[in-house]
Amino acid sequence: MLIAGSFAVLLAAGGSLGVDTFSPLELGVVELRRLGVTAREGIVVTHVYAMSPADAAGLRAGDVLLRLDGVLLNTREDLSSVLARHNAQDQLPLEYVRDGRTQSISIALGSPAEMFVKGCDARDADACFAAGNRYREGSIVARDSAKAVMYFEKGCWMDQWAACINLGRMLQRGEGIPRDAAKAVGLFQRACDAGVPEGCHNLGLQYVKGDGVSANPERGRELIRSACEMGDDDACPGVAMRQPTPPPAPASGGTTPCKGSYSLGGGTFSFSKDVLSAQACGAAAAEHAQTICRIKGLGAESIARGQWSFRQGTPGAINGFTTACR
Repeated sequence: MLIAGSFAVLLAAGGSLGVDTFSPLELGVVELRRLGVTAREGIVVTHVYAMSPADAAGLRAGDVLLRLDGVLLNTREDLSSVLARHNAQDQLPLEYVRDGRTQSISIALGSPAEMFVKGCDARDADACFAAGNRYREGSIVARDSAKAVMYFEKGCWMDQWAACINLGRMLQRGEGIPRDAAKAVGLFQRACDAGVPEGCHNLGLQYVKGDGVSANPERGRELIRSACEMGDDDACPGVAMRQPTPPPAPASGGTTPCKGSYSLGGGTFSFSKDVLSAQACGAAAAEHAQTICRIKGLGAESIARGQWSFRQGTPGAINGFTTACR
């Protein structure tokens, strides 16, 4: 699950296209297949912000950007570098691939400061999240915690879980809004129920502290452990302190990224974990699904169906799996 997309292309000092992008290597085989992308060069569009230049030009998720202003794009940093040299309203040639066909257009750059707000007003939840972040951090626009709260609220209403989590953190701290730990707990619970590891992590911390909810350290530690298993690295140090030290990895080889995605209980989830073998990757997929089963309280009638990939680009790298909640 790509909860918080990359905003590098939106934060350039100059103009903006209004897209989130990743390199094919960063996305991995499973996500590329979901987007219908076969290219292995350029950068893949994963989200187009409403009311942005990219939106006006008809770009969409799954398009692969090859060149902007004649510059080959291999990373998000390449795109940011080009945008930083230009200003809003500058007209630049853009070359991209869609459905295996290369297309060329001319696109007028936009203003990042205006784009988030316009996109949010057009009910783009990710734009609301981006606007909230910019106002909270004081980047591009003047810092304004109250406005950050407003945009996070709008994003959260549309189930943008990262916006819900940030809003919960601001409520927990009394930042730009009167402190209300109980409301923060409710937001973290919603995100956790949706299978968002950061939501479970923050909810677990509230249980450990007894802040906004009756103290229950055991429940809190279980939630934090689940967040770690679901891929929230920030949750793992606390879990590691309570777990026995694992045996060292075999000297014969290092770990390899295992990635996958699946549907379960009406939602779609993804995971990533470094493992030693394809067998361990399959086990990681099942383990992640069982974690979601526990968090959502699903019974044996609920079945996870999806794919996992190990050593992408090799024969048999992608495998399907199903597992029932227990």
